[in-house]
Amino acid sequence: MLGATLALGEAAADCPLSQDSVYTYADEHGSTIAQRGDSPIHVQGTLGAGAEVYAGVGLTFAEPKAPFDASAYQGVAFKARRGAGATPHFRVKVPDATTDPAGGVCTDCYNDFGVAFQVSEEWTRYEVRFVDLKQEAGWGSPQPPSVDAGKVYGVQWQSAVPGAAIDLWIDEVVFLGCTGPVADARPAAGEHEGDDPKIDGGRPGLGADPARPRGDSLLRPRDDGEGSEGYTFGFHGFLRIPVRVGIGSGAGFAAGVDRGRKLHSPPQIPDGSYTDWRYTNVSGGPWTELWLSYGNGTVTANVVLAAYDVSDASYRDLLSQLGINQSFLSFDFPRLLGDKGGLSWNVGAFSNRYGTAAKYDAGKYDTYLFGATHVAGETVSAFYQLGPDLTLVADHGVGSKLQVAPLVPGLEAPYLPYPGELQQGSTLLHHAHLGLGIGAHLTVALHMLTEWTDDARLTTEEDGRITNLGADVKLVESRYGDGYLGWSHLISDNPLRVAGAFEVLHSFEGWNLRDNYFGETATGTGTIDTVMLQHSFSLERFRRAPEEFWGQSADLVVSAFGMYSRVASDDPAFTAATGKLKLGGEVTYTPRAWLGADLRYDLVRPDTSDRRQTFHVISPSLILRSRFASNEQVLIGYSHYINGDRVTPGYPHETLAPDTHLLRISASMWW
Repeated sequence: MLGATLALGEAAADCPLSQDSVYTYADEHGSTIAQRGDSPIHVQGTLGAGAEVYAGVGLTFAEPKAPFDASAYQGVAFKARRGAGATPHFRVKVPDATTDPAGGVCTDCYNDFGVAFQVSEEWTRYEVRFVDLKQEAGWGSPQPPSVDAGKVYGVQWQSAVPGAAIDLWIDEVVFLGCTGPVADARPAAGEHEGDDPKIDGGRPGLGADPARPRGDSLLRPRDDGEGSEGYTFGFHGFLRIPVRVGIGSGAGFAAGVDRGRKLHSPPQIPDGSYTDWRYTNVSGGPWTELWLSYGNGTVTANVVLAAYDVSDASYRDLLSQLGINQSFLSFDFPRLLGDKGGLSWNVGAFSNRYGTAAKYDAGKYDTYLFGATHVAGETVSAFYQLGPDLTLVADHGVGSKLQVAPLVPGLEAPYLPYPGELQQGSTLLHHAHLGLGIGAHLTVALHMLTEWTDDARLTTEEDGRITNLGADVKLVESRYGDGYLGWSHLISDNPLRVAGAFEVLHSFEGWNLRDNYFGETATGTGTIDTVMLQHSFSLERFRRAPEEFWGQSADLVVSAFGMYSRVASDDPAFTAATGKLKLGGEVTYTPRAWLGADLRYDLVRPDTSDRRQTFHVISPSLILRSRFASNEQVLIGYSHYINGDRVTPGYPHETLAPDTHLLRISASMWW
């Protein structure tokens, strides 16, 4: 009676499960758990104080216990909440024939495929898709590439936080996707606060796929409101709103002006402009982004609204109000190649990002070693399992700018986009990427992006091209931290008419690349070789391995990062620096989940042969965090600038003296 636990006659999109076959389990080191109710399921208990403790509640799919074929479904969904003061940290698991002793396969059992999540005190629906589940690292035998959905035994909710209280309610457990193709529905992703895309259930993709929300758990909460035939509405977003005040002097001002202290907001600092090579991201500017999606798991429509200023607290800067910033369709076929692989396909106007130094975002300098695409077109992302520890991943895309900024002689206004001194041309993009995933944590990849114009129609116009080639290695969620090392070789040929089909190394357009690396009087023809590295090491993650660590105790994180560019050009007008260097380090201590302290140091040398352009930034900060609504953070910080005598502020204050002190308060949230 394998189907005895199914309650039939319900909604076509979800198949509700009977909650009669409930059981509890716990370790033998002092943990306790007991069932208090069955509709909804309610369990209470206490975890022991040892290093390896656990307790949980499970629900079998068949009674008596037997493997159940759930391959026709996409996964499992349920509602959950916790009692006040109880632990929010749980892992939802799906035992199958390779991890449960009843399957007769495992020799080191119980490392079930699952994912960690946090439970709030309000009823929330969660969706667990089979393609997103993975085993814990470092133990268990065997370690197959994915859960065997054709032979599953049930679902479990388990906590392993020493000394924690358990007070958990579970209700409305269902199979997902009773009709329609089995596919992985991924809502939209953000740009600035962390994109860790997954092409398959556990392998990081080669670029920041717009079909993955920033910092989004593989276990996704969803509102109760469901459309017919499994269609759902998704809403994700990110905001960062800083208050920044620079403290400088009136030295060098006009006669009669007070030479004493001056206060500036926004600050007059050398590293404050995102499109300036000197940018450090120590004090990021405003950013607001809203991602709306609607789809059924196979196809999803995505619309992105964004702005880099807030009108009410600033002014109505038309350029900063990006409006509908992206709009595209996502098609997901994670089992197109059976259990070995699949692909996703994005079509429309969207951004892919390649060469991101951090686990979730673009890294400490918030820039891309290879490029972030800004075109309308298509990108195919595919993966194929070569073996238990090897995954081949590939991206390929083409596109073009929908429009380019017009150049109208004599009409220059701050509310119009600046196209450079030459009219930009029709700009096209081609990019390809090939990588190898090694184990659960390491990816090695090759990258190629090229953008070009081919529409010159006057004798004074020249077509241009920018090509970026290179390779990188990325380590994520390992015991030894998150690491990145990459090298790119950028070839720039008459870039002034190239309209920025991809953004790279702090440069959006061809003229911006020229200004950053070759000088404002040069043609911009030449090469740029860049090495970028970053590594973050969590002491507590290292100590607890192979146990998962998600911030449930005090931690010390140490980071090191840097970027070096070597510039070469045969242009007689090339007078810019041939060497450019940024180095930094950061230490973050979090004695409590809600409290942290951070100290960061940055060395910036825009010209390695001229120390007078060098500046240092020392930045202590206090970090306040919560999860009252989603992921909230308030940062209170100070930065001290030690400026060389040729250091100037960024645009538009280049002729003024730079500030030496910076006070900042920044609020951010992502959901």
